[in-house]
Amino acid sequence: IWISTALFSSTYAYFRMGSEASSKSSIFFKDKKNELKGPFTERQVQEWYRQKWFDGSFPFCFLREGEKPRDDTPFHTL
Repeated sequence: IWISTALFSSTYAYFRMGSEASSKSSIFFKDKKNELKGPFTERQVQEWYRQKWFDGSFPFCFLREGEKPRDDTPFHTL
C-alpha cells in the first residue's frame, strides 16, 4: 500500500509532538534487510513517496539534525 504525502506529513508531525521543535530534522529508516539507512531530509523522503519507492512497510524514525538512532530508538511504520 502506497502512503500519501499527506499521511507522511501528519505522521511526521505526530512523532515530532512532545519533542523540542527544531527547524531541521533527520529521517532514518530500516530497509527490507533491517539495515539502517540515513540520514535523509524530509524533502528527500517525501519525494520518494511521491515516486512510490516506499510501500508503507519501512520503519522510520525522526530525529533532530545531527542525532543518530541508538539501539533503543523507536522506529514506526507509516
